[in-house]
Amino acid sequence: MTMKVALIELGGSHEECMLTQMIALKSINASITLICTPEIKARNPHFEKYVDAILVVDFTKKAWEDFKLILGINQFLKNNDFQKAVLNTAQGGQIRNLCLTAPKSVEFIGIIHTIRKFQGSFTQKIIHRKIRKYLLLSDFLLDKITIPKKLKVESFYPLDYPEFDLKITKTPSETWITIVGGVENRRKDLTGFLSMLENTNDEKVKFIFLGKSDENKEEVVNFKAQIQAINKSNHVLMFHDFIAPDLFNAYLKESDFLCPLIHPETQSAEQYISNQISGAFNLAYSYQIPLLIHENYSDIEDLLNSSVFYNLTNFDSILPNAILTRGAISTKIATIEKWKKEFQQKKFVEFISK
Repeated sequence: MTMKVALIELGGSHEECMLTQMIALKSINASITLICTPEIKARNPHFEKYVDAILVVDFTKKAWEDFKLILGINQFLKNNDFQKAVLNTAQGGQIRNLCLTAPKSVEFIGIIHTIRKFQGSFTQKIIHRKIRKYLLLSDFLLDKITIPKKLKVESFYPLDYPEFDLKITKTPSETWITIVGGVENRRKDLTGFLSMLENTNDEKVKFIFLGKSDENKEEVVNFKAQIQAINKSNHVLMFHDFIAPDLFNAYLKESDFLCPLIHPETQSAEQYISNQISGAFNLAYSYQIPLLIHENYSDIEDLLNSSVFYNLTNFDSILPNAILTRGAISTKIATIEKWKKEFQQKKFVEFISK
């Protein structure tokens, strides 16, 4: 009998985790329905070839109207005899309402993006009544939590990203250090970056902020002014519009390093290492691109196997050797079993099938 699975993403992000799920489910000939917002559908036209149907849910931000949409999703799941529903972001108010009104006949499985949700969240405790199986996005996050009774929690690395034919030209002598995402101090230590940039003397190094940096935001305006003040504008590339998936992929393929700009005792560390992972981590494992990351995190096994470590005072001095060893680190990433796409696809299928 064909397994019927709904992949559900009711928020506005985290679609980067979904392609591995789709490919994995297709490998066992499952029937897949994607239930998502209009934004997710519009940004990911490549999803259409992997799923059998798409149900778009357009929330109104009016409580009662949105609650009726949630009831409609659950009625759809029940009426169409789904066995499983995978909640790609298994947290928040809409998911709570979905779980409270869910049909008993459908097993709900969740992906959690921040382990704070296992640390006393009342909303999450309500969600736990329906979701008894969760996936976290790294081994080191799994090691940090105490698993609540009656829950099954494992790790999962979604490593599949869409492929495109677009190629971009890069001067062979250049070194591209890519920071995934736009300029945003909450997610990246921009002050630390400016120190690193000022002390980088290699003229062939270029830093690329691979995401939209809204030039109307004060922090972006100030950041650009600070770069100009140290006469380094030619070494930093920013984008002021949404980056299409094919262009994003093309820049990643030419990147020599990924640098998350996560530094101790900053908002970036609180946002990521402590409670969740940077999206750059799984991109590094998938594309086999070495990470440049602060030495404070050298005790994390995943990073130890994929990174060159620096601090804010020695970045320029470690960079030449990092460039020389880049190929060896890339090869090491490729040899690690858990970072092979087929391994994670199989793990996902086994987890949801139990």
